[in-house]
Amino acid sequence: MQILLVNDDGYFSEGITKLANALIGLGHTLVVVAPDRCCSGMGHAETFRKPIFVKRLHNYEWECYSISGTPCDSVLIGIELMSKKPPNLIISGLNNGTNLGTEIVYSGTVNAAIEGAIRGYRSIALSAEILNPGDYDYIINIFVTNFELYLKMLDKTIAININYHGTSTSHRGHKIARSGKRNYDERYTVTQDSDGYVFVLDGMPIEDPRLDVDTTLFDNGYITITPLACEFTDFQNLANLENILRGLN
Repeated sequence: MQILLVNDDGYFSEGITKLANALIGLGHTLVVVAPDRCCSGMGHAETFRKPIFVKRLHNYEWECYSISGTPCDSVLIGIELMSKKPPNLIISGLNNGTNLGTEIVYSGTVNAAIEGAIRGYRSIALSAEILNPGDYDYIINIFVTNFELYLKMLDKTIAININYHGTSTSHRGHKIARSGKRNYDERYTVTQDSDGYVFVLDGMPIEDPRLDVDTTLFDNGYITITPLACEFTDFQNLANLENILRGLN
């Protein structure tokens, strides 16, 4: 299988390097295209009308490129680089940190997979709670063991978002889940120097109380799988807005 592997942590990160080794070990042909720095929180940012520097790196067992762009740029440039032999699958990750609920809006990892689906490619985003040495190996082993199962879940219109626990949690198996809400009690720490102010954002998550969403199921020990489509319409409010519009006419 021809696989394009991207991420938002950078081409040098432990997650993408170990995942690439595992995929090569399964006999797949691999092209890695990833940012030359950490791009966490980039969301669906893409670079328009500005140059992106692409560098071929030769000290890897797979074809590897670093780019000066974003995770979504990595997908688009990867598709271009693989134009003669297009990918059968796009994988984004393995990300250091979960991407659950509302976090998917901000996640470079998840949005790279969504970009792949927009372009008509089967795409998976992989994220994990990395707390201990050995977590990457443990999670990648779960991924490899269930690889054929995940492939059966894919089509070219959606991306699937998978979140794993590390070795500190005895996972209870997989659950298909809708995306929940994970807002944060966010606060800025502000300091001042001679040039101005420095704002640093931090906060703790405010959990969704619903039992059937990814955030809750993950907290209860499950590996969560959420299908994601690039559809932002709030269908529940379409009729309501139509009624409001009729009232104005």
